[in-house]
Amino acid sequence: MEHIALSGHAGAFPLTADAKQLLVTYLADARSSLGADADADETVRDIGTSIGDELRHTLDGGPDEIDVIVMSRILTDAGPVETGQASRDGRAPWLCRVQQRKWFGGLCLGLATRSDLRVDWVRTFAIFFLLITGGLLGVAYLVSLLFVPRIETVEQYKALIAQDKRAGRSQRAPRTPVDE
Repeated sequence: MEHIALSGHAGAFPLTADAKQLLVTYLADARSSLGADADADETVRDIGTSIGDELRHTLDGGPDEIDVIVMSRILTDAGPVETGQASRDGRAPWLCRVQQRKWFGGLCLGLATRSDLRVDWVRTFAIFFLLITGGLLGVAYLVSLLFVPRIETVEQYKALIAQDKRAGRSQRAPRTPVDE
C-alpha cells in the first residue's frame, strides 16, 4: 500500500501501487495538455482537489485502500482535461473572456475587442447597466463566466476574428440585397 497527498486534503490517501501510478500519470497528462496556459498549475490543483474529494467519499465506509479498478472509474468520471481556450475548429467565439489586462472576468475586454470599441467605454456601460438593472446584469455576468470560453490575449482573439473574416465565416447573418 502506498499513500498520496492531494491538494485541498489534509491527509494522504491509501492506494495500491498501480492505482497511484495511474493517478500520477493522469495528473501529468493533464498538466502537459494544458501546455503554456497561465492557469495550468491552478487547474491541476483543482483537478487534484476534485479527485481527492471523490477518493475521500469512496474511502468513507468503504475499502481500506483504493485499487486500480476504483481509480480507473474515478478518472473516467473526471474525463479528459480541456484547456478552455478558443473553440476546437479554430473559429473565434462570438464572445470570450480575454485574460490579458482583465479587471474581473475579462468579458468586457472580450466584448470590446469583438466590437472594436474602447474597453473603458464598455466597462462604463456595463457598470451603468448593472446599476439600472438593480444587479441583474451582475448575475448574468457571473453566470456567463462559467460558460464563455477564455482566450489569453487580445492579439490571439483578434487573430481568430481576422482568420474568420479571411475564411468568409462571419458571425453576423449575411446581408441580402434589397430588390428595387
